[in-house]
Amino acid sequence: MKAADVRAMTLDQIDDEVLKLKTIATQKRSGQEPAVKAESASVPAPEKKAKTAKLRAAARPKTASRAKSKSKK
Repeated sequence: MKAADVRAMTLDQIDDEVLKLKTIATQKRSGQEPAVKAESASVPAPEKKAKTAKLRAAARPKTASRAKSKSKK
């Protein structure tokens, strides 16, 4: 992936990509080779993506700056 591609992504998309790459690295280290899927199958459905984002946000510790930005919205 090129730097320009990453710059065009939203923060949530970048977080998803990093999480996916960390998972693949863990599988390779443990000797499990991940199955390769078709490119179109790797794009999550909108409702699945929203659910994943909510779960990820709930798992993150809230910092003072994040709490302030959420209260402004």
